[in-house]
Amino acid sequence: MEQKLPKLNNSKIYTLDLIREEKRQVRKQIQESSDRIRNTYQNMVAPPKQPTTKMETFMNAFDQGMAIYDGIMMGMRIVRSIRSIFGSSRKKKRW
Repeated sequence: MEQKLPKLNNSKIYTLDLIREEKRQVRKQIQESSDRIRNTYQNMVAPPKQPTTKMETFMNAFDQGMAIYDGIMMGMRIVRSIRSIFGSSRKKKRW
């Protein structure tokens, strides 16, 4: 005696085996994504390699200087935008 499962609106029939297989695939995707995130994080926070030539030493110093400059400029922009939102407590000078 064959049992027919009802189909609603041409939807896919889910069996326990299909659900288990889909669960395995999703767990595999989550694991792969977790591995990519872990590798990216480790690459971001890893210490830079030690320079072996004078040119590499100069370029590392230049990169650090540019990073410091960029950080200061970004901080100044953030402070200006916050001041423009909240206004300053000082009276503005009129020329």
